[in-house]
Amino acid sequence: MARVNDVVLLISSLSKSEKRYFKIFSSVQEGEKFYLVLFDLIDKGSAGRKDLKEQFEAAAKKASFEVTLKYLFKVLMKSMRAFDAEQNIDSLLLRMMQDLRFLYSKGIDHEFMAQVEKLKSTALKYEKNYYFLEAAQLELEYYTRTNFQNVSEESLIEKQTAINGVLEHEMKISHHSDLYQLLLHRFASKGVLRNENEKQKFDDLVLSESHLIANPHYHSFHSQQLHMLFQSVYFRLIGSPELSLDLYHELDVLFEKYDFLWTENPMYYVNVLEGILNNLHSIGNYDALPFFIEKLKAVKLKSREQEKLWEVIYPFEIIFHTGRGEFDAAKEVLLQNKDQVNRSAKELLSATNAKVFYYNALLYFGLKEWKNALHSLNQIWNNDHSFVSYEILTVTRVLALLVHYEMENFDYINYEIRGFERNLKKNGALYDLEKILFKFFRNAIKANDAASAQKCLINGNKDILRLLVKQQDNRLSVWFDIAAWFDAKIKRQPFALYTRNKFSASKN
Repeated sequence: MARVNDVVLLISSLSKSEKRYFKIFSSVQEGEKFYLVLFDLIDKGSAGRKDLKEQFEAAAKKASFEVTLKYLFKVLMKSMRAFDAEQNIDSLLLRMMQDLRFLYSKGIDHEFMAQVEKLKSTALKYEKNYYFLEAAQLELEYYTRTNFQNVSEESLIEKQTAINGVLEHEMKISHHSDLYQLLLHRFASKGVLRNENEKQKFDDLVLSESHLIANPHYHSFHSQQLHMLFQSVYFRLIGSPELSLDLYHELDVLFEKYDFLWTENPMYYVNVLEGILNNLHSIGNYDALPFFIEKLKAVKLKSREQEKLWEVIYPFEIIFHTGRGEFDAAKEVLLQNKDQVNRSAKELLSATNAKVFYYNALLYFGLKEWKNALHSLNQIWNNDHSFVSYEILTVTRVLALLVHYEMENFDYINYEIRGFERNLKKNGALYDLEKILFKFFRNAIKANDAASAQKCLINGNKDILRLLVKQQDNRLSVWFDIAAWFDAKIKRQPFALYTRNKFSASKN
């Protein structure tokens, strides 16, 4: 049965034209339409998810909430299939395939053969190989049924070879996709690799991918895309963002060359541009961010997807300023986007809106607005974070500890690090960086005068720098420049001023 959250998310994702089409589609349905009452309650946001059932049962006393929810989901899916029928190449090829089967069943031979060739060439052009295979197999069935009239043995073998070639290519694409997804899963769950031992655990994926791409017959837009994505993610994993960035630039060129293959699914291109921005952020090339931010803004999506695209773009607009020490300018960006930020806060927590809240907290941290920083971090930590990566959750807790340190909430820090450390040990994620920070916080809590506190900061800074020099763990520094914070505290400079001076020095 459809869950309440699924139906709410589905309705909130619909564009105005899709909602209008749903209402028109529903108008031709017969019987009582309690599902429209439920649709309106969800669409207008007049009922929260917890009391949605109660409000529906009050408005439609004869109806079962569970049955109506299930039927609403069914009608929504059916109407969106109809709405989408004229929208994309898959729908066109599906209709062509349906026409082909009809012509085959009726024995309309001449038109059948003309449609077969048209469908196969269209499917290959757009790399929709499953439609090619279905049409090609139906063509062979036709030749078998007509006792192979009008086809020579050479032509038959050529057609069989073409099918086998496409099948082999699809098997390789499937295997390549498996490797890429496994790599992404490990990246999402573990983050940047810490040492050579961890890198060796990825040798199986890297070796399999290199064998696959070495095949001279394995060449298409999709295969090139998978190869560049795999390699770029791997280089990010091992802490080489410059090499990853080079590959993303090549991928951007590839997408622009074959734009007709992805314009119906522009989220693929969004992922490429997001990867470029992540790498620019990783290497501290903040000046290059605006160009690719504008490219992201130029991508045209459906209205709901456009709203989700904002959640991708917005953190980079904040990063552009916070990375340069311009925290006041970052707050101006926040104020200009206040409505979208508030709307994002009302939705289920995801990897994208979690970044919105984290970078809001970071800009508040730079402005010493500690309560606002904690409020933003709590929007991540106090909600269901099932779909948020462990890395984001970890840096969220680290930044929260730093806020409490600035607020001198030492009793809270003492309580929090015990639970934090226990959780990291349980998940096998207590690495050297976290150990250094826990050691610093424990010592800082015990410091009973300014000299002792300063000594804690100096020792903590040395440990952090030693770790970064070894390049064993630069994961946190991408999200928050912890070494800069330590140095700023030692020199008694505001973090914003220190960051601004550091950025200016890097330009000279």
